[in-house]
Amino acid sequence: MLTGARCEECNHALPLKGARGDFRLPPKSVLCPGCGHDCATILPYRVGWMEALLFKSLLIASVPLSVAVALLLEWDTATRWLILGLGPVVGGGIGGLLLSRLLGFPLTLLRDGRRRRA
Repeated sequence: MLTGARCEECNHALPLKGARGDFRLPPKSVLCPGCGHDCATILPYRVGWMEALLFKSLLIASVPLSVAVALLLEWDTATRWLILGLGPVVGGGIGGLLLSRLLGFPLTLLRDGRRRRA
């Protein structure tokens, strides 16, 4: 896993993933916050960005999914509260982390392949 990326011009640290509210796909290049140089991204950088994007999306999707499972299926009250409390933690947190790690690399390769054809 990529632990850091630096600008070629000024050696300033580049962001490894988008901000919390940023749901853009991995970019081909990133602007350096220090000097404004347009730095091309390498495959491990884009994979890390894709993993963070998938994790954020899966974590957000786990909340309404756990509510739907708790309310639509026949459970007793204690089990429903348990699903509502632990659903996002287990499904979105742990499951999201595992799925984002599993799918980050293949989805980045698919995205790069489509980007080259376009």
